[in-house]
Amino acid sequence: MPKNPIFPIITPLLKAVNKIPAHNTAESTTPELGRIADALERIASALEKLTAQDTLASAETNQNGQDNWITLPNTNQNHDFSTPPIAVPNPKPPIQPINNTVTATTSKTELPASNPNASKTAHPPKTQNGNSVLLGHLKRQGITVQEPKKINLPEKLVYQVKLEKVAQFLGKNFTVCKTLYEQLKKNMVAPRTPFSYSLIGATAEQNKLIRQYCQFLKDADLLEEFSYQGSPDFNIKLKASGKEQKFLSGAWLEYYVKLEVDRIVLPYAVQIKQSYEALPNLQIIFKDDTKAELDLFFSLGNLIFCVEAKTRPDSEKLKTFRNRIKPLGLENTAILVIVLEESDDESLKLNSDLENMPIIQLDKLEETLKELLKLPK
Repeated sequence: MPKNPIFPIITPLLKAVNKIPAHNTAESTTPELGRIADALERIASALEKLTAQDTLASAETNQNGQDNWITLPNTNQNHDFSTPPIAVPNPKPPIQPINNTVTATTSKTELPASNPNASKTAHPPKTQNGNSVLLGHLKRQGITVQEPKKINLPEKLVYQVKLEKVAQFLGKNFTVCKTLYEQLKKNMVAPRTPFSYSLIGATAEQNKLIRQYCQFLKDADLLEEFSYQGSPDFNIKLKASGKEQKFLSGAWLEYYVKLEVDRIVLPYAVQIKQSYEALPNLQIIFKDDTKAELDLFFSLGNLIFCVEAKTRPDSEKLKTFRNRIKPLGLENTAILVIVLEESDDESLKLNSDLENMPIIQLDKLEETLKELLKLPK
């Protein structure tokens, strides 16, 4: 057993105290020396016990022949590569596991509430190499990006979420909500008189969905009045507030398309370790100073796409748009046109008129997008 380093000091003291000089008598020996000797012996005894305990603890800690270290398991969540364990000294705080999955991100710009990107931060998107595929492409084409006005007010961000909920719900349930939506558009301009919408003949599910849509509108202050009369009338009374007319007229579709592209493409980008970028409502300026707005400009890896969302597509207007964005340097097949309610025949005609630009019907958005991007179904 290793001795405590204070022993060499205490031992001579004990000997010195216990040793009585030859010329001294018993009467000359003071009782204080005896008490000091007893105290030193007790200290030595206690130190021996502490030393024994320290030695035992040290033996237990190193019983496997290892230092006092902990080993973290492999934290590779993709299971594609084997990473050696990381050894961390025990006294230090535990290291957070590092996820080596490439995180696909979107760049979103703060704009007024009628813009689907109002609630986001205006930072350029990054790939795993720290560069933006989209901004790099624009720079090579000699195209500049017009910086939008930033809005950081918390109330604007909260309101943005409410608009997104309206867009998402309407996009997913447009067939059921279509008639009410059309009536609302007609009544959103002055004098904005109240109107009624009958739910007689609607199924219980349709009744529920339409009332949910009205509630989302009310929450976003797009309805000034909203009340429902159940059996036997099954009638809704509404009055538009007059707010966000651009949103109700068609900008909501841009919101919805952006949200759906994120939902569909982003998980796949993470899975295959490719970058994903999305820039909605992008204002660009070409070399000749002409301008254009892209409803959605996005990339998956090095594949770049431009999206145009139309509630009422017009062949001639889309041709004009195609000619205006030719400096982007994209093939026709990389320009996706999302249409709200075209039939298959109408979509095929548009596709032919626009030289094979993909025409994607809203209710077939996910299916068609997966085919175009070769995503798993």
